[in-house]
Amino acid sequence: MPPNSVAVIFAYPERLFSNDVNYTYHQNPDLYYFSGYNEPRSVLFIFKDQQITGDGRKYNEAFFIQKKDPLMEKWTGRRMGVAKVKSELGFDLVFEGDKFQNLIKFFWKLCPLQTMILRTPPTCTTLLTNSR
Repeated sequence: MPPNSVAVIFAYPERLFSNDVNYTYHQNPDLYYFSGYNEPRSVLFIFKDQQITGDGRKYNEAFFIQKKDPLMEKWTGRRMGVAKVKSELGFDLVFEGDKFQNLIKFFWKLCPLQTMILRTPPTCTTLLTNSR
């Protein structure tokens, strides 16, 4: 990747059959390869250059995952959540997905990044463009 760039890898969306039954979920292979995460509604940022948080922590990736919802988990199965992604998959900077909209604006203001998007659903490309 060129300097000052970031790879943005989105999870594949869930697919419905007959408007009421989910197909077996298949993760974006790129996201699964880089993270080991096999749940929908997630976005992984991998930075070429090391980044530093406001409190001085260094990181090379940021991971946004879906929020745990105990009521929905009765139907969809248990989700990993932020704590398990940190402990089992080894990511330091993990956020719930509802933080994505605010933090993506922060990333764009923080430094000029050349963005490379891999296997991105069309709705995600629009979201990134509108967030700038």
